Amino acid sequence: MRQGSGAAMAVFGGVLALAAGIGWLLYEAGKNVDGAGVGEAPKPTKKKGGRSEVRFVEPERIGPPKAKPPSRPDVRFEIPGHDDLRERNWREVAIAFTEMAEMSQEFRRTGPPDPSSEADAEKMKRMNAVTDRYRAYVIESPIGFGEPPPDQDPSQAKPMPTITPVDHPAFVVNLVAVLVDRAEAPLTEEQSKRMLEAGLKHSEIRDRPPTPQTPDAYRLESILAQGTMADAFYADLFSILTT
Repeated sequence: MRQGSGAAMAVFGGVLALAAGIGWLLYEAGKNVDGAGVGEAPKPTKKKGGRSEVRFVEPERIGPPKAKPPSRPDVRFEIPGHDDLRERNWREVAIAFTEMAEMSQEFRRTGPPDPSSEADAEKMKRMNAVTDRYRAYVIESPIGFGEPPPDQDPSQAKPMPTITPVDHPAFVVNLVAVLVDRAEAPLTEEQSKRMLEAGLKHSEIRDRPPTPQTPDAYRLESILAQGTMADAFYADLFSILTT
């Protein structure tokens, strides 16, 4: 593994691990909140004449936040089988990723906020906002992607399309392109051509069905194969980029 490749893997892996850790932290913080729940119970109200009626309070939307697709697709490299990338707002993806990376570095120095401490209230609020933005723009599928029309016959429903993870070559090449744009060091035409080739090549490799493991195979062998595949991709990626 090249030195640069290892650094990149640490960044991508560290951000994902942080997102998972923050999810656990928020779960722990919310367990003891009084009145926490999906929706409120129906409350009786009095009408004229002494009659009562019951009004139901609409429950809040369940599930993680999702982002709206851009008015015009701004994906740099379209990779077959990864249609969700076309629906993502890549300017917002870059902002969300950068904020999460910066917060990750900060928490490594200072530690995460304590949800029970009033002194950490503002830090906790910022963490919630950064995490929600990261999940909406980077992790979750965009609004409407893969969702069946309301009038579709349930028996005719199709499988949900796959969401491209942030460490997938198809996602990474687009993320790199938008990050260097934000750094005012955009890819050259030749670099863009080679980046697309690398994205297509390594996405096809990544998307192949996994090789069946024999009953006596070690899990470590599978992890090694994944690491070797990632090493090859990042070696190609860093051979394209310049300082």
